[in-house]
Amino acid sequence: MLEDVAQNFKNLQDYDFRVIGAVEVGMRYFEWVPADEVPRYSRLPKDEVNYRLKRASKFKMVQRKSTHYTGFKLTFAGYDALALNTLVKRNAISSLGSKIGVGKESDIYDAKRDEKEVVVKLHREGTTFKHVKRQGLTYPVETTIRGFSLQSWRQSESFGR
Repeated sequence: MLEDVAQNFKNLQDYDFRVIGAVEVGMRYFEWVPADEVPRYSRLPKDEVNYRLKRASKFKMVQRKSTHYTGFKLTFAGYDALALNTLVKRNAISSLGSKIGVGKESDIYDAKRDEKEVVVKLHREGTTFKHVKRQGLTYPVETTIRGFSLQSWRQSESFGR
């Protein structure tokens, strides 16, 4: 997936990153950021924002949804593009290499910074295993299924009733 982002990264311009970043800022307040709010967050004209949102949508950086309003949501590719842009702007990396490792919760890539080789670790999207283990599958006592409380249902399961 990051390979696609790295290929599209070359085609993205500063205004594209401003609009993608504006969608990220808007997602603090909205699940789907209204199209009318993006120009305010990006401080760009509405026509420019619409053009950049179409480009970002074409590169699968944002997802569009039309209900009673048109809204946009940042995809994981969009988050990856913003992260790569930040690393490049801070001169942390100058080029991204191939994937060198895959873990349970992250992917590891080799990269170059000036002439030195560095490693970039990107955490995978989704819920971490620690988070699933910590929360487990618990239900409140008041929850019922077809008239039976889950607590009594669990007890009957554990005692073989």
